Amino acid sequence: MAGTKELSSLVSRLEAVTNKLEGLAVGGVADAPSAEFLTAYDDEITNGENTKKFLQLGEEFGGDVAEQIAIYKQALQSHRDFLQLVAKYKTPSKAKFEELIKPQSNKMSQVVEYFEQHRFSKTINHLQALKEGVQSLGWITAAPKPAPYVRQGLESAQFYTNKILMGFKGKDQKQVDWARSYIASIADLQKYVKEYHTTGPSWNREGTDPEKAVAAAGAGAPPPPPPPAVQPPSDVPEAKTHKDNTAGRAELFAAINKGGDVTTGLRKVTDDQKTHKNPALRASSQVKAGALEKKVTTTPKAVATLAKKAPLCELQGKKWIVVSDLVKLVALKRADI
Repeated sequence: MAGTKELSSLVSRLEAVTNKLEGLAVGGVADAPSAEFLTAYDDEITNGENTKKFLQLGEEFGGDVAEQIAIYKQALQSHRDFLQLVAKYKTPSKAKFEELIKPQSNKMSQVVEYFEQHRFSKTINHLQALKEGVQSLGWITAAPKPAPYVRQGLESAQFYTNKILMGFKGKDQKQVDWARSYIASIADLQKYVKEYHTTGPSWNREGTDPEKAVAAAGAGAPPPPPPPAVQPPSDVPEAKTHKDNTAGRAELFAAINKGGDVTTGLRKVTDDQKTHKNPALRASSQVKAGALEKKVTTTPKAVATLAKKAPLCELQGKKWIVVSDLVKLVALKRADI
């Protein structure tokens, strides 16, 4: 265990030396203070005991917790990448700042979205705690008081880790250790921000202008390929139809624009062609009542069946037997229709 800590410390020192050498290559000794807060972040957060413990235990739990822990881990890495930019650049414009924090913001949103998609998980308190705690990484936007912002994320997450402690205390020590180490890791972040980024991200005053750095990086990039050429339509009949439709609409609007003259072309109806003024025409247009009645025909077989059975209405035992020609006839008419 002691060997592992010594190895982590050695790696952190090597990274610090690398950052200092990069600073000397770009801007001289001006980058030395920036490398200091990066080294502190690696020692206290990235390689900190509490952060490593809650990440490792979360992966061991498996299931939804392990999946959300994997996204949370990416958010922490994006946060570290942003601090690397803080060490390199001068204070950026508002638009450029929003561009620089976008990778971290996207990862934080993914942690929240994972919780929203797994609201019925059996480990809902773990997911909720991670969702609330990841908000503490947003201290980079909370100038001039970033440390209290981290504290708010800690308290929100602690509400759910307390539920985990109550549910697993004396039953599952790993769950208890996870909840405690997670809250302790956010407390470590609050302490770090209070010491190295008291009023907001400590941009490098003597660093590179982020606007010029991005422009220089994109200067050597090849231009994007031209868009594909638009092929003209080859369907001639379709173009002709469109032309005919256009002409038809033009004629319609021209006729409407005539106003009162639009009816000049209609044929006049004389009085002898009007039903209400020509009795002879009105009489010829009437329909006789019998013409609408459908003629009902009966087949010889049906008539023979009616002739065989006379009307009957009598009580046979406990049942009334009713035979009616009218009912038969009606049934016959319906069948023929």
